[in-house]
This record gives sequence, C-alpha cells and structure tokens, in this order.
Amino acid sequence: MILKSLFASGFLALLFSIFAGIFLYLTELHLPEHATTASADSNIEIDSCAKEPRRFNASTRHDGTVPILTYHRIVDESDLSSRHMVDGRVNQMIVTKEEFKKQIAFLKEEGFTSLTLPELHEFLINKQEIPKKSVVITFDDGYKDNVIEAYPILKKYGFQAASFLIAGMITAEDRPFTPEYVQYATTEELASACSVFSYYSHTFDFHHRKGSSTKDEKSFLITEEAGAIRKDVAKSIGVLKGESLAFAYPYGEYSPKSIRILNELGIDMAFTTEERDASQDDHLYELPRHSIFHDTTMTRFQSIFRPHH
Repeated sequence: MILKSLFASGFLALLFSIFAGIFLYLTELHLPEHATTASADSNIEIDSCAKEPRRFNASTRHDGTVPILTYHRIVDESDLSSRHMVDGRVNQMIVTKEEFKKQIAFLKEEGFTSLTLPELHEFLINKQEIPKKSVVITFDDGYKDNVIEAYPILKKYGFQAASFLIAGMITAEDRPFTPEYVQYATTEELASACSVFSYYSHTFDFHHRKGSSTKDEKSFLITEEAGAIRKDVAKSIGVLKGESLAFAYPYGEYSPKSIRILNELGIDMAFTTEERDASQDDHLYELPRHSIFHDTTMTRFQSIFRPHH
C-alpha cells in the first residue's frame, strides 16, 4: 500500500513537472517583452544618434511658437485585437499606422520642416531662427513598433523625430515583432533607425506611479527621494552614453524637486504633456506638447497647425 502511494505521488509529481515545463516553454514563446535589459554599467553599445543642428534661411513665425507632437505606440489597424482594448475601446495611446501615415503626409504636403531637439533648443534660447512651418515629432517609452511601423513612414517623408526611452527597458537580445504585445526596441533596432530618430531619457526604471489609491497616485519623480531620482535619471543618461540634452517627464508629472535634479544632472530641457505650442517664453524644463491619441481625428490634428499656415 505504501509503495502504491509513493508511486502515485511520484507519478503526479512527474506529470506536474511535465506540464510546468510545457507552460514555461509556451510562456517564453509569447513573452511581451525581452528578458535582458540594459544597465548603466553594461557593455551594450547604443548609439545616441545625436545630430548637429542645421542652419535655416527662413525666418520664425511672428509669434515665435512651434507645435511639438507626442506619440506612443503605432500599430497597424489589421493587427488590433482584444489585447489593445481598455474598457472595450482601443487604448488611447495607440495610433494606427494608417492614421499616422495620413498625419505625416499632411505635414509633408503642407511644407512643414521637422526639427531635431538640438534645433528646437537653439530656437528656444534664441540662438537661431527656424522655418515658419516647423514641427517637432516625439515618441515616448521606446516601443518596438516605433521602429517597425513609424520609422519607415518618417524616413519616406524625410522627417526627423526624438524618442524618449525608458532606458531600463532597452533590450540586448532580439525577439520576433508581435504587435499584440507591448514590446520595447532592441539596441540594434534603435541604432538602425538613427537616420530618423535621436534618443533621450524618459528615466531608467522610474516610469511608475505610487499612491494609496488610483486617484491619489503620483509619478515617482514626485513621490521618491531626491537621491533615488537622481540615481535613476543618471543611470538612464549612462545607457544613452551621456546624452543629456532633453528629458520627458513620465505622465507629464514633475515638481520643483524634479527640475532641480535635472538641472544638476546637466539636462538642458524637459517636456510635459501640457496641450499647447511651445515658445521662447516657456521655461525650458516645462515645455508643452500636443498628445496624439487613438481618437485624434484628422480635423483635430490639422487644427494644431492652422495658426502656422
């Protein structure tokens, strides 16, 4: 009887091990993100893709403003699935590739010039003028689909863009592109898109919020101690090989403490999510951006640029 019990227990343990192994194998095949991430002291080579400012002959608009756009994920409409839904609707942070192409084509047809962040910075500190029809295109987080879907479109139309990376999510090893999952770009993919993208910090691992309830949650850049924030942002700059021109606040949330730390780290300007054009009157650590969402219609998109015609 004892032998039978031991045999039964052993058999069940064997079955459990087999099924656990199968589960782990299938999970590995469908992981939404890569397992290996970068660190400030790693040997991962990432080109920050910095670009020297161009010189423009055209003069700035009389009101001295420039629209800055913010995107997150770009997903082909045919790839949308239940995984992209939030409360029965497509996640607002997703813009379809089809809509993105229409928006970029519109900017091209209207004669807009896309500025790099060094060019924007020189304009903001009144060091140079820019074309009257100027735009700045930015992406937050560093998603893989930015390289796969957005990069070819931007390159086709000759536009530049800035990507604010969650540096701790930069991956060293590649996996197939699976648009139903949230995936972050690899170091190789980032480098391959340097003709369009330049890369800046969106923290290393502080793209989180904390609070006693969802209603009370605030960004780590507000809730955490100054030393911890400084260490995280410095680590992200290290991954970017010292690139410290610009920073984007996670969730657009910041405080005087955040600004002081960025200044101490030698960061020259930082971006919020305030919805309006940027101007030379803005504080360099409180620059506004127009967020482009899934439900941003072409009418709404075009209205951003109406004052610039």
